[in-house]
Amino acid sequence: KMYVIGDIDFDTDCSSTFDRKSVATSYVDYFKAQYNLTIDPKQPLLVTKPSRQDIKAGRTTPIKLPPSLCSLTGLSESMKADFKVRKDLDAHTKLNPTTRNKQLNEFLGRIHANPDVKKDLEYWNMDISHNLLKITTARVLPQEKIASWPGDDRRNVQLWDYDAKAADWGGGFR
Repeated sequence: KMYVIGDIDFDTDCSSTFDRKSVATSYVDYFKAQYNLTIDPKQPLLVTKPSRQDIKAGRTTPIKLPPSLCSLTGLSESMKADFKVRKDLDAHTKLNPTTRNKQLNEFLGRIHANPDVKKDLEYWNMDISHNLLKITTARVLPQEKIASWPGDDRRNVQLWDYDAKAADWGGGFR
């Protein structure tokens, strides 16, 4: 099921209880009994508003979810269709390796400099390395050409080059 997360409730965690069929049940117990999943009781809960379908079924209170059981999805259709949104997103997601390394190191520095984050990580029994993983040996494969042809006629093959450093395969098709 998909939810739009609106908040994080740091005042409750997975050991907190909710009313399930008039019985107070913890999130830990619920997910163990219902799905045989073991979750960390110290996680704060993600908060989402009930969907129209939930409201029709009589659920009007916010829905709280354990973060370890959630995963991110993509962009909405309107966001995908908006050129400006895509261009802004590309500026943050299509970084060259040097810029990406610099930004990740700055992010790690902010994490380790923030006493509140340190306290939360300690409470959740988590540790984040001070350094990025360094890869010392790797194999670099030769650049391939992209082949295309009009319709079903494979006799008229066109070969396209692309900017391998930018990993931009779309430029040859524009």
